[in-house]
Amino acid sequence: TGIVASSFNSQMERRNIIFEDQVRKALLDGILDHTEKADLERLRKEFGMTKRRADALINQVQSMRAKK
Repeated sequence: TGIVASSFNSQMERRNIIFEDQVRKALLDGILDHTEKADLERLRKEFGMTKRRADALINQVQSMRAKK
């Protein structure tokens, strides 16, 4: 069970990284337009990510951009 849990955690981390990368790309112009939001929502569902987790990642990326 440890191997399965480790594999699951690795997969979830990869999905978080991919989602976060897509958020960064969508925010290159500083805003999320309707199309970008829809694309992120599709990816969130594809990855089985909760809305809360996706929103947290989006907020994290926006905060990091604001600090630059």
